[in-house]
Amino acid sequence: QKNISSNETQTKGYTMLNLGLDYDLNFKKTSSIIYLQATNLLNQDTRNHVSFIKDNVPLAGRSFMLGLRTAF
Repeated sequence: QKNISSNETQTKGYTMLNLGLDYDLNFKKTSSIIYLQATNLLNQDTRNHVSFIKDNVPLAGRSFMLGLRTAF
């Protein structure tokens, strides 16, 4: 962000690469989805420009989540 006000500091740009996969599992009386989510695959140093603590606390690095969602 380069267009800043008098009390703000500049924030470097970054590329956030995320990936999500899911698969439907249908049984007799239930509907389930198994999923995998990957966030920040490039493991970039990312900062939220609008946060007042951005200079001290970066956003999360690379992460993975595997889950199961079921409705019955």
